[in-house]
Amino acid sequence: MSMPTCPICDRVLTIDHMIKYIDYSCKNNTNNHFYAKRLVEDVLTKVKLRLTDKSGEKIYIKFNYDLNNFEVWSKMPDKSFDFAPKRILINGTFIPDFSDLEKLKSKIKVYLTFS
Repeated sequence: MSMPTCPICDRVLTIDHMIKYIDYSCKNNTNNHFYAKRLVEDVLTKVKLRLTDKSGEKIYIKFNYDLNNFEVWSKMPDKSFDFAPKRILINGTFIPDFSDLEKLKSKIKVYLTFS
């Protein structure tokens, strides 16, 4: 059986088994990203992703496949961790394309700008 890998850096994901779900995650400071997914009874229910753009801004997207929505938010590097950024909730979901991260970052920024 092959181990699940991160779609961004191709490293083997860390696995946390819980009673009702399984979490898979990758926190890679080298590529400055975070990726996590949750499976409940072998069904993908959540995916959370953090990417960093060239200016250092951290952009986030969290897919709630079980609720048919997703959230986007961002955080500038000079902001305090005490500041809670506003999350924008958008109805519907999509499957992210990890083959072009710059295009994915642009798509998230469009949602941040126009939502």
